[in-house]
Amino acid sequence: MNHDAYARCAKQVERTLRAGQSNLGEARKHRDKRMRDLERVKRNLLNILKLGVGSEAVVIELNRLDADHKALSAGRDKLVPVPLELPADLPQMYRVYVEDLTTILMDEVVVGAGGDELHRLIDRIAVTW
Repeated sequence: MNHDAYARCAKQVERTLRAGQSNLGEARKHRDKRMRDLERVKRNLLNILKLGVGSEAVVIELNRLDADHKALSAGRDKLVPVPLELPADLPQMYRVYVEDLTTILMDEVVVGAGGDELHRLIDRIAVTW
């Protein structure tokens, strides 16, 4: 893989990864909005209880809202985009993987099954320029 091809590949991978991170950001915004909505409903129900017009159903609903809010809060940290970097030696890593695959596929035991799997994999590859 020459330097220009690697640069093009790296740019395309970076665009794809950034798009995935954007989706994470949107999911986090949606989760934050849902958490704010739960907090608002919870405040309203607490106000009803303070006025003395609440019932056991209001307390049950408050408990459910609290559990939902805790569940949303717990998963929020997983939605933080992480910085992504491609290894500088990616072309060399690729060559090593291809050499390993070639060695494995030359073994008579896996030639038939491995060849079929490789053909299925190659059929799914889409190259864009």
